[in-house]
Amino acid sequence: MMKTRKVVFRDVVALSMALLMIEAVNGVASGIQPEKHDSFDMLLASDRGMEDMWENASKVARSEIEALRLLQTDSMSMSLSSSNDMPRPPVQDPSQKPGPTPLPVISPTIMLPSESPLIQPGPTIVIPINCLVGKTRKEYIYEKLKLVSEPEILLNPKTPQGMAYSYLVNDDPILLDPCSSSTIEQRFGLTTLYYSTNGDGWSDSSGWLDDDDECNWFGVDCDNSEDPNFVTRLLLPNNNLMGSITDEIRTLHKLQRLDVFSNAITGTIPNDIFTLNGLVLLDLEENQLTGLGFPGDLFSLESLVSYRISNNFLSGSIPAQLGNLKELCQLWAAGNQLTGTLPDEIGTTGKIESLLLYENELTGALPETLGNLKNLYDLQIYNNTLQYDIPTSLFSAKKLETLRLDINFLSGTLPTEIGNLVNLVDLRLDRNSIYGEIPSSISKLTKLKNFIVNNNFWTGVLPDIFEGYESLDFFDVSNSKFAGTIPKSIFQIPTLRIAYLSNNTFFGTIPSTFSNATLLRDIFLDGNDLTGTVPEISEGQFKDLTELTLQFNFLTGSMPESFCDLRMNGKLRVLFSDCGGADPEIECEFPVCCNRCFEGGDSATTK
Repeated sequence: MMKTRKVVFRDVVALSMALLMIEAVNGVASGIQPEKHDSFDMLLASDRGMEDMWENASKVARSEIEALRLLQTDSMSMSLSSSNDMPRPPVQDPSQKPGPTPLPVISPTIMLPSESPLIQPGPTIVIPINCLVGKTRKEYIYEKLKLVSEPEILLNPKTPQGMAYSYLVNDDPILLDPCSSSTIEQRFGLTTLYYSTNGDGWSDSSGWLDDDDECNWFGVDCDNSEDPNFVTRLLLPNNNLMGSITDEIRTLHKLQRLDVFSNAITGTIPNDIFTLNGLVLLDLEENQLTGLGFPGDLFSLESLVSYRISNNFLSGSIPAQLGNLKELCQLWAAGNQLTGTLPDEIGTTGKIESLLLYENELTGALPETLGNLKNLYDLQIYNNTLQYDIPTSLFSAKKLETLRLDINFLSGTLPTEIGNLVNLVDLRLDRNSIYGEIPSSISKLTKLKNFIVNNNFWTGVLPDIFEGYESLDFFDVSNSKFAGTIPKSIFQIPTLRIAYLSNNTFFGTIPSTFSNATLLRDIFLDGNDLTGTVPEISEGQFKDLTELTLQFNFLTGSMPESFCDLRMNGKLRVLFSDCGGADPEIECEFPVCCNRCFEGGDSATTK
């Protein structure tokens, strides 16, 4: 089938432009076959009108390209290969019109047209050109950055963005080539952060706004082996940042770790942080942030492992979408103004290891789903307004080492399943409304260092089951309703330093073993129904004892000289007993030995 004139014209023009471009690089024309050139000449000779169109197209092309040559001569970024190294186009027949004069290319990429039957497919020739044609460097940078920041902000020299723009255009020592640099937006984003957080006042700003690549600035790491030019970590904790984080943080689109812990950052958490979908760690703790602690866009960060926002002024609730963060291991949101209940979804993420929500205003019950967190080792939700029972399912989290539910309104009894937590080191249930007996299964918690359950409504006898404890440091069962005798095994724990047993209904004598705990610093036995005398201690015992309270009991006799000696020559600062009045229950010289004497179990008197 014969080609139409339109199709032939298309092929001629395509070939004409291709030849112009190819000759501009000294004849890189390996894709043109000589034998096809004859066919091409015949085609042109058969139609004079076609030759006229060729002539006109050639003139226009030469005129346009010659004008561009003057603009581009000083910025050509690719050396053309020597004509001796590559085949030249075939020589034209003298009877035909000469081919176009070799001229510079005008396109960043030249591909010989493959749709024409006159030319066989050849290699793609890629030639970079100067992107600044028709623009100044400043204009080109502006065109790029106005896609990052609003123009009115970018052009305002008083904004952090305006200062960063001015720096890149006028003051940046390395004068980035906007045509070749792939990180100009990133450098702009970091510079904006510098200005928005008072970079001049940072504790350490080494390298920032210097003549070095931004990957070498203090706190900036570009350790992505696939693309080492882009920032993956921005770590500026304890660095005196003052101000806000702007939305330009999104220019660090490869960022994986952002840590600005313990600074003075104000404002809200910028939503554009949540466009950094590669984030693994986001640490904003100990700043002055306001607004929502759990913005909706947070839950798009599917790779997030650690979210730390503790000790700010953040508000709002913890939404059910938390369950979307399937990789989340650390959720630290303590010391804020969070309200509402804990969603069941908090226990469905599966991977949470550390959950810190203390010192907020959370209400309601502890979710049953917390027991699903098999990797949970640190649970701290103290100082909230939680209510109801402690769910038995919680004690399925057998890796728990820290369990702090103190200072809430929890009630009910303590399940015997607490004995499952054999890895527990820190147990604090104090200042709640828990009642009933302490289950004997606590004997299995031999790794405990802190056993603090004071200020509840315990009843019954405190079980004497502490023989296996080898690390206990702090023991507090004060201000409860424990009865019976004081367990002897408590004072057989060699590491015990603090023993608070005040204000219960313990009766009987002070255990003779109480001096075996040689590291004891504080012993509070006041406010019970103890009888008998105060046991003697041997020389060298209780050398670290600083406080001993014995008042409001029914002890008799005289204070042993060994304790009086600790008052005069040791560290004992507080020695209180019922030694006041005309007929004291215990003889203790004031103020040489006892430094506070109470009368008849009533008010304190000093002589």
